[in-house]
Amino acid sequence: MDSKWSPGSLSGWISDMRVSKKSTAQDPDPDIFGAGCTLADRECIPIREQGEATMTDAERIELARRLFEEGWSGDSPESPLAFMTEDAVMRDVLGHPEAMRGHQEILNFFSPVAKVLRVLPEEFFLNERGVSLTWMAYIEITNDHHGPENKGRFLCGEGMSRLEFREDLVCLEIDYWHGPQGMCDDWQQHREARKKMPPEVRAATPGG
Repeated sequence: MDSKWSPGSLSGWISDMRVSKKSTAQDPDPDIFGAGCTLADRECIPIREQGEATMTDAERIELARRLFEEGWSGDSPESPLAFMTEDAVMRDVLGHPEAMRGHQEILNFFSPVAKVLRVLPEEFFLNERGVSLTWMAYIEITNDHHGPENKGRFLCGEGMSRLEFREDLVCLEIDYWHGPQGMCDDWQQHREARKKMPPEVRAATPGG
């Protein structure tokens, strides 16, 4: 569906919109590793060398989940900072391709959209350096910019992020995506429908 998207900054397409916070830090879902891999199925998870990191794989996934569900989906501009080192480096390939360094630069980027953006994880993938995750972004349309008939609906689109860790916090985040893929009437119903899909079906289903 045509969402009248034009490339630009993140704040440009979700300004003057709002969403409510929902914090749902939970144990990992059985299929979050993709291809049916679970925490108990250790053959699916690369083994780190001794001394390479202090966090377990489960702890890294839980921190990544909380960063997105409580941080980037939180109501406060400061919400993500609790999960990031003070000198964290962050890039958003669409909204801020140049590196942001430290809490203040990340705060300056996130503040205009903190109350309107919800970014919720779908699947997680691990290697010896960190975690990557796929996610869906939902943004409530609160004005007529996308046509008066779409006011109250949600822009939605899928993306992926790469995370690395230090001192039990995220020290690097790079977000890869291309903006909204479409719209939905209810973000919760949309998300629940995607969660019920087998991983291979969800992977082949556009986010719009």
